[in-house]
Amino acid sequence: MAKDQPIPRVSVILCTFRQERYVREAVRSILAQRVDFDYEIVVADDCSPDATLHIIRHELAGASNVKFLPSVTNIGLSQNYKRAFTACSGKYISVLEGDDFWSSRDKLASQVKLLEEHGECSLAISQTCVYFEDRGRCGIQPAIDSGAKITRFRVEDLIKSNFTNFSGATYRAELVRRIPDRYFEIKAYDWLLHLWMAQFGLIGCVNDVQVVYRVHGGGLWSGLADVEKLRAQRDVIDIYDEFLGHRYSTEFRQLRAGLDQALGLAAAERVATAPQSKRPYGILFPLAHLARSVLPPGLARRLRPIWGRMR
Repeated sequence: MAKDQPIPRVSVILCTFRQERYVREAVRSILAQRVDFDYEIVVADDCSPDATLHIIRHELAGASNVKFLPSVTNIGLSQNYKRAFTACSGKYISVLEGDDFWSSRDKLASQVKLLEEHGECSLAISQTCVYFEDRGRCGIQPAIDSGAKITRFRVEDLIKSNFTNFSGATYRAELVRRIPDRYFEIKAYDWLLHLWMAQFGLIGCVNDVQVVYRVHGGGLWSGLADVEKLRAQRDVIDIYDEFLGHRYSTEFRQLRAGLDQALGLAAAERVATAPQSKRPYGILFPLAHLARSVLPPGLARRLRPIWGRMR
């Protein structure tokens, strides 16, 4: 950082890859923020083959305190975030992914205010509009009935339900800098980072919809089918449990049971609606998946190769 530039209160990471359709709106939502503090923008484009980076440069042409990270080769989602976090200078770090946008001009200010006033919180989030592009509808997460201005969640709540995302959060930079290098080497999305951060304090939620998270076919996560998401979530449970030092093994076991049951019901529905000639293994297929939620973990693990062949 140049000597004549003040240390920013917030570093805003704009993380992008092949998002030319959406990134203009993302950038403009950053520039529209109403704040009484300095913030920098760290652009981490992962060598997009389309016009994503060109659009970003055009939109930020008149902006000050912008860092463009090198974009000469594709390094993947995790490593892109690692270099972006390393480049941040602010006391707080806020992320916006290139296909999302901040729908409130007070998103940054309200989350920073929460962290400044509530030292017990390790990260701040806002309610998010999860916009399903193909269906043209929106769901709100987390759903909050309270009339209070903020709601606090614990790490155990986040294990039960992944109710936030990168674009909806602001982190204490001192905790981000303590993230183990191993995090960036495993298959980790925003869920694991938020679980790790929530070990050090509560999750403070601004009870106001300030973020739009797009679910569309081009997203690395949102583009997966619902059943694929359930499987992906189940398959990382053991890795996440170990990463968090097995301190929340009971909650992870409960989550696995719920995911197994959901997958079993999905399998049963798929078989029931399939033509008779295409039903794999007859009624054994859905029953096998339903049984997974009640079998001892050791036996269930030994039967996984068989179930895998039945998919």
